[in-house]
Amino acid sequence: MERVLEPELMEDAVQALAYEAADFSDADALFIARIRLAVGEAAADAPARVADLGCGPGGQTLALARAFPRWSFEAVDGAEEMAARARAGVAAAGLEARIR
Repeated sequence: MERVLEPELMEDAVQALAYEAADFSDADALFIARIRLAVGEAAADAPARVADLGCGPGGQTLALARAFPRWSFEAVDGAEEMAARARAGVAAAGLEARIR
């Protein structure tokens, strides 16, 4: 069976919306717990600047911003459709001051 590679960027609106609708809450919780463990509680509660490269529709960026309220984020994605979904989510969450 020949493998068909996925496109590197999800440029299609249907793909972006489907990805945004997926439930990553368990993976996000594990990721956040591992970050807390790696940086320690003092650093987790201190101000920090974080780059989220390949942020997709921004779900994980929002989860991180909620978990680490003193951190600010630069969220970047190569697919304009994903970046647009991320911007909309950040605005809906009222986190424009902490997520760009």
